[in-house]
Amino acid sequence: MTITVVTNDVEVSRPVKLTLADHSGAHVILTVSIENRPPITHVFDFEVGELRVPLSLPKGKYHCSLTVQAFKHGALNGMYASEILFNKKSAGRADGNIDPPATFDVGFEDFNLTVK
Repeated sequence: MTITVVTNDVEVSRPVKLTLADHSGAHVILTVSIENRPPITHVFDFEVGELRVPLSLPKGKYHCSLTVQAFKHGALNGMYASEILFNKKSAGRADGNIDPPATFDVGFEDFNLTVK
């Protein structure tokens, strides 16, 4: 089964701050791709946490995508609850569980980021 990633377009003012947040019991990898920039990836391993990244983006509209990968192994369970925010505005999220007998799952979705 594929992870369902729900995204929405966001509009923010400069300076831009990206937040990757996770409240999972699985090993989760979040990757954000922003048009014309290298992907930003962070690994959450059975921990609640956030990664905050300042972005130097000129004004404009950017095509983006969010990829969520979740892995169940060892003592980790298969629950994932992840979110991406720009200036505290939600651009995407994924919540669910890896269905047995699978031990991993992945999903992605596109969205637009407008920087004013």
